[in-house]
Amino acid sequence: MQPSVSVTDPDDFNSHWRQPPNFRMQVPFDYLFLPAIDILDHVRRDEEVRFTVLGEDDWAVRMERTAAFRTAPVEEIATWPFRLVHFNLARFYGEILAGFQDEVMVPWRTHLSSQGFTWQRCAPILFLSTEGAASTYHNDNSHGLVWQVQGVKTFHSYHNPDKHLSPEAAVLGETTAEDPPPHDEAQRQSVTMQPGDQL
Repeated sequence: MQPSVSVTDPDDFNSHWRQPPNFRMQVPFDYLFLPAIDILDHVRRDEEVRFTVLGEDDWAVRMERTAAFRTAPVEEIATWPFRLVHFNLARFYGEILAGFQDEVMVPWRTHLSSQGFTWQRCAPILFLSTEGAASTYHNDNSHGLVWQVQGVKTFHSYHNPDKHLSPEAAVLGETTAEDPPPHDEAQRQSVTMQPGDQL
């Protein structure tokens, strides 16, 4: 795995922001998340959550687990292979994410603004999965700050994304698939993130 570029000051931030590949950074958010299992137990019951039960088990087992995902004991759910995403975290600002707006979103917007950046949308997204689960191959049409809170994740991207996908195809979302197309590993940037890491 190749190391990522490390950003240490505002000049580094500005020079790397618009250029691939991903780079490590550290924004000193003053926020402590609840344990992941508590967040899972709450978020899995929300009507806007999206989840996929994974695994090589018989399809009937996956279907049974999918039907029980919202109601089975959370300790049992945590042993299943799955991935979960929620795109509307503001729904939880008064509950499991109390203080998130003031302690994370406002400082992040302020940090961007202080560097001369503007934005149309600044939206937090929650991704939660069990060990061994992988997200789908996809492209993001905007910049994002990935903050690893618990566990370990290897974040893969291309050194030269334009070589693999045209801007037109990216806008049309033509890249969503379970796995990426065949490619040379030397074209890929892989960054292993530990708890607290930001990319």
